[in-house]
Amino acid sequence: MRFTWSSVHNISNTAGTSIAHGGSLQVDESGNAHVVWADNESGNYEIYYLKIPEDSL
Repeated sequence: MRFTWSSVHNISNTAGTSIAHGGSLQVDESGNAHVVWADNESGNYEIYYLKIPEDSL
């Protein structure tokens, strides 16, 4: 399975002033994308996770 996005998606819902590090993307057998990253939006680095359902890609 191959994924392509036609535009930029802000998955962290930030205004663009935070710094994200260490992102990882995995796709499961059902085609859902799972994204994990560290972000300092709150002033401290936190770990974030997002599941993107296959039908929304």
